[in-house]
Amino acid sequence: IILLSGILAYARGFTRELFSIAGWIVSVIIAFIFAPAAVPLVKEVPYLNKIVSGCEATTIISFAFVLALSVVICSFFTPLLSNLIKRSFLNSIDQSLGFLFGAARGAVLVAVAIVAYSQLAINQQFPIVNESFVYKSFYGMSSDFSSVLPDDIPYWVVKNYDGLVSTCNTPSIKL
Repeated sequence: IILLSGILAYARGFTRELFSIAGWIVSVIIAFIFAPAAVPLVKEVPYLNKIVSGCEATTIISFAFVLALSVVICSFFTPLLSNLIKRSFLNSIDQSLGFLFGAARGAVLVAVAIVAYSQLAINQQFPIVNESFVYKSFYGMSSDFSSVLPDDIPYWVVKNYDGLVSTCNTPSIKL
């Protein structure tokens, strides 16, 4: 996973990888801001208005719609900006940094997978996973991630969900 991520990032370049991630972050922010405004548009979609009638479900669908639209729009600008770097003398530096970034991203993905495995497979551990080279190599990094994770993740999710559907007059989810 680490090598594959590094090779893919090398081919794309650091600039393109960076702008892709920035595009996703900007898209999520835009979706949080404009999802309530898109609810009337979602209610006008034929057949969808017959299937989905609740305010919360309509808001979530409008969030997904605004997010998808924003990601598509941002994806048009990412190649334009990264091609400027590819055509310059900075191309080899961009590719080298891309490989390093991709390898680091792959390592983080493996560590996150180990954290998820450790948290979700509490009742049933798999010896093939626990004895693997990757698990033993990345267990230290994953335990560092576990110690940094906030204990109130469910509260954070509920708080942001409540903020998103605040235009609906329904009580919030209780944990």
